[in-house]
Amino acid sequence: MNKDEMQRWISPLISGAVLFMMLSGCVLTTEPIFLRPPYTEYTCRATLVDTATGERRVVNSSMLGSIMPAPPARRFFNFDWDGDGDNDELDARLDWRRYLSQSILTSMGFTGRTWCLDPQQISCMRGNAGVTRMGIPGELPGDSLIDCSATPVVARLEVTAPGLASDNQFSFPDTPVGETTVPVTFTVTNRSTVAVRVNAVAFTGGADAVDFVKSADSCQPTAMEMAAGRGHLLAGSGTCTFQLQFSPQHRDGVPECNAATPSDVCRRRGALTVTGEVDLGRSALPPVSVGVSGRAIGGGIVTEPTEICFLSAPALGTCTPYQNLRIRNSSTGALTLTSARLTRTGNRFEATMPFLMPLTLPPGFPLDVPVRFCNVADDPTDGEFTINSSSPINPTTVITLVNPLRRTCP
Repeated sequence: MNKDEMQRWISPLISGAVLFMMLSGCVLTTEPIFLRPPYTEYTCRATLVDTATGERRVVNSSMLGSIMPAPPARRFFNFDWDGDGDNDELDARLDWRRYLSQSILTSMGFTGRTWCLDPQQISCMRGNAGVTRMGIPGELPGDSLIDCSATPVVARLEVTAPGLASDNQFSFPDTPVGETTVPVTFTVTNRSTVAVRVNAVAFTGGADAVDFVKSADSCQPTAMEMAAGRGHLLAGSGTCTFQLQFSPQHRDGVPECNAATPSDVCRRRGALTVTGEVDLGRSALPPVSVGVSGRAIGGGIVTEPTEICFLSAPALGTCTPYQNLRIRNSSTGALTLTSARLTRTGNRFEATMPFLMPLTLPPGFPLDVPVRFCNVADDPTDGEFTINSSSPINPTTVITLVNPLRRTCP
């Protein structure tokens, strides 16, 4: 083989070798190239509440291993689960709600009970670590969680007491002004399985509320409940109690009754209202009103004796000895005497007035008015002494002065 023939054989071999070496540095492939978008991982937290007992349980995604047996593992990140075009905390929260519904509530310790989600106690906090994924976990089915605030209000409070009428009216026995009845116990009952709060047991409106006394109130919030700004907790069918007493007081212008007079003009009235709310959703319960009343048996102006008479008739032109007419305030409040005077003198009665009008008469304080009869003519007409005061029970009191020419004392 000559030189020219050898070159014709070697040149293609060299060219092929060079081409082979150039191609050996690249790998041709038809595999699609995936982009790996970055996401942010979140730590989520929620409070689940047993709708029957009010038990509250906090679930934290970073502590799922404490729930035994452990629910399926899942990482929560801001993939656009809600499809609004934003990758944010709402996406992680949506995934978290679905996980709570599908994995937590079906795990041991939660099944067999009805739970709701406290809408104020669910959150997902952004972590520092970024997450890149070739894909995303499968979307969980829609959650069946009920927000506690959306739980229908089926709870109600009921007030009972011995003697309480079906229309929630209670009548205390007739009570003298200044005295107090024995306590009556009223019971507040939660007529449901849902926990409720008793916010207040209070008198509402009416000037007569001061005549009723509330005591021994176990419906008041405890120190811890007060610090939390909550009412007193009543579990399902739970109860609390308070006591009421009727203690009518004297107030000028407010009617009082005689015990023997069948009148309601002196009846004092009050309205007591019990308010509350559902513990979880804080939706208000229908308030319960209780009407209370009692007749105030009053004191007033009393005189001793109730009429004035003399032991013997004096001779013409002479007078009997003075006899005291005592005026006393039998009520528990001060009364004002506006006038006290002879309104009929008869033959001739005389009354020595030791005080000026008007006069404030304190409770129980006596005033004595000396009265006598003078026989100036042969006339058997009786005399009359009239007292006017601010007493609500007897503003006008008339005392008969018996003429001894007609009748003497026994």
